[in-house]
Amino acid sequence: MRKRGFVFLSFFLLTCLNAQTSIGIRDSKNIQPLLDYRLPTWGYRTLELGIKFQGQDLNSSESYVENAIDTGMQNYVIMISPSLGYHRESDTRILSWSISMTPSYRFRKETKDYTGDENLPDNESREEKHNDFNLVNSIDLQNFFTNKLFTAIGLKNNFSYSKINSSQTKAATINHNYKNLQTLINLDIGLGRIREVTPVINALRFRERFRFLGKDADIDDATVLKIADYFTKQSAYWRVFQRSDRHFWRDFYSAFPQLATELTPFEHEYLVEFYRENNGRRFSGWQVKSGLELSHSWRRQSIDYPQNTVSSFQSHNSDMRGGFVHINTNYYKNLNLNQMLHFDAALRWGSNLDENAFAEKTGSMSFFTEHLWVIQDRITAVTRFIYTKRIGDKEETAMVGNLSRYQTRATSFSWSVNYFIEDHLSLRTTIAYKDNKFKGDAFGFDQIKDLNIIIGLNYYIDRSLL
Repeated sequence: MRKRGFVFLSFFLLTCLNAQTSIGIRDSKNIQPLLDYRLPTWGYRTLELGIKFQGQDLNSSESYVENAIDTGMQNYVIMISPSLGYHRESDTRILSWSISMTPSYRFRKETKDYTGDENLPDNESREEKHNDFNLVNSIDLQNFFTNKLFTAIGLKNNFSYSKINSSQTKAATINHNYKNLQTLINLDIGLGRIREVTPVINALRFRERFRFLGKDADIDDATVLKIADYFTKQSAYWRVFQRSDRHFWRDFYSAFPQLATELTPFEHEYLVEFYRENNGRRFSGWQVKSGLELSHSWRRQSIDYPQNTVSSFQSHNSDMRGGFVHINTNYYKNLNLNQMLHFDAALRWGSNLDENAFAEKTGSMSFFTEHLWVIQDRITAVTRFIYTKRIGDKEETAMVGNLSRYQTRATSFSWSVNYFIEDHLSLRTTIAYKDNKFKGDAFGFDQIKDLNIIIGLNYYIDRSLL
């Protein structure tokens, strides 16, 4: 399976790299325009549809003196994820809102075949079918009192539903149903400023294409910043005009008459195509914020054994509230105009107020790093590393026995390549590795390692400044 995945990924990369010729950026080390940029009042919205396919086919064999155990696991997932986002910002306020839903279907099968001694157990087989649905709505507002000092408030609602049908050799079929509703409220005060500089990247791409056409007009860095400001107005044209591009570019050349050289239709189409390229969302700056997080979650779990002569149905409801304090740091650094680094670290500690909670006191530490690389026009690569550690304490827990302390550690590494096939459709291939460890006083130690190759399609119904 790994060899087939490597061959496919190699073919995918070669196809992307030979798909078209990139003119690149003449001086990719000059990031001064990104540092000089100051935001006007601007915003954008995005509406997209994601489709993801994921598959695993793992086999292992254990041999003893006269016996052998062959273990196989197949895991297949199909996921559809439409989402809508809105972003509005200025030098004094940043507002972000998003909503997304994710229906998915998963099929999982595990088998164990025993060969050798006749006293070995019979062959085993287990199947699970998952039907899941997830709906997430979030809104964040930052208000700046000075250039660096700000307050922030955030609200996030997450509703999930899962229905699992499991069957096993010589065992009854079991239906599990889970419903979960969680609300999080964050109240923070912070220092620092992170600016979105994607309009500047687009203005620089415009300058490079203008030069490539051999036009005489000289566009210096000061003009680049003015062009970036004007590009932030394009979403307003989309809301007002039916043929927004025609009106936008007419007004653009009126605002910059030195660029209004005679262009053929083909030259103009080539010049403005940069707006449909995918260079990733680009940021610059740092932030440190700390505050209070309030949480409330409701969960309902039910189990049904439909094959029993007398129907057996069990259900359990839980209602939990908690309060936590946290500190978070965020840092973006553009190495050059084609590469960006992102670091994020967070600490969180608090208490669950419900006596039936899995842990009364919980804490977590997380570290996230990401590297964005614009390989060439329409092709980006993203490398991510995430480390998270959680701990919890409770003297007595009726649901799980005498658990007094637990801790989990999760490490993940992924590398993905995103290729825009055309203006609104992209193909993404991802290799992801996960290593999860769990240690509890009542459970001992458990470790799960996972390697996945994921292929996904994204259709951008409405996008700007991605």
